[in-house]
Amino acid sequence: MIHIKTLGMKTALISFVLLLVLTGFGNQWVNTMLLALLMVLISYVAAGDIFILKLTNNIVAIAADLVLTLLMVLVVSIPILDTAVPFPIALVAAILITAGEWFFHKYMKRNVHPELDQAMPS
Repeated sequence: MIHIKTLGMKTALISFVLLLVLTGFGNQWVNTMLLALLMVLISYVAAGDIFILKLTNNIVAIAADLVLTLLMVLVVSIPILDTAVPFPIALVAAILITAGEWFFHKYMKRNVHPELDQAMPS
């Protein structure tokens, strides 16, 4: 049940940022939401939130999230949005999402991986 709540929080974060950044440049909101959902699933399961955060610390996990988010906005968006997102726009989106991930990872450490909350510094 805790993973459903955290997936909802992460979806809200990524969706808000992508809708704010990408729809302002002419992308359709439905396609932007599809990109956001794909990013949530990949980054939650395959990257920082479940594995990297548990194995390392918040700094390493957000660095991995920054790189993954930037690459996904640049590459995965092409077939979904039918256009390439310019690098500066993708970078802004990745930085904003990563800033939110800092706090999201703190929540994850407290509520999903409580054993890490005492073991590792932020």
